[in-house]
Amino acid sequence: MSNMETKEIFNLIESLKTTEYAHIEITHEGTHLVFDKIGGRQQSEASSPTPSIQNNMNMAETSAVTLGNTFYEEKTVVAAPVEEENFLFIDSPIVGTYYNAPSPEASVYVKVGDVVKKGDVVCIIEAMKLMNEIESEVDGEIVALMVQNEAPVEYGQQLFKIKPL
Repeated sequence: MSNMETKEIFNLIESLKTTEYAHIEITHEGTHLVFDKIGGRQQSEASSPTPSIQNNMNMAETSAVTLGNTFYEEKTVVAAPVEEENFLFIDSPIVGTYYNAPSPEASVYVKVGDVVKKGDVVCIIEAMKLMNEIESEVDGEIVALMVQNEAPVEYGQQLFKIKPL
C-alpha cells in the first residue's frame, strides 16, 4: 500500500458490507480504490463484496487477503488516464426495484465487459408489481454496474456505465 494503510482499507471493506451501495470509488493521496459488490444481498461467501484496488503505477501485481471467512482480492493495475466524457450511463426511467436477471435461477442479463447492442435488455425494474425491461439505448461495452441486485432505484439513478462502440 502506498499511501493508505492496510487497516484503513479493511475498515472501508467492512463498511461497504453494511451499505446499500453496489459501487464505491475513493481517491486518497494518489491511491484510487474501487469497491464493487458482486451478486445480490450478502447471503453467503460467494455473494460477498469483492473490492479491486487500483494505483496509477507502471506494474501489475495481484495478492489475496482473507478477512474473517471472506476472501478479497487486491489488484494493483496499470491505469491509463481515461476521460469520463467518453462514457454514457443507462439511467432508471422509473422508481422501483432493480433485478439483474429475469428470475433468481436465470443468468444475469449483463456483466462488466459484456458488449450490448441498442435494444438489448440489460435489466428489469419492478414497479407496482409490473416487470419493466430496461434496454440499452446505444451499442457499447458495459464498464460498471452501478446498482446491486434487488436494490431500490430512483428515477434517473445511474444503473450502468457504458463505453460506446
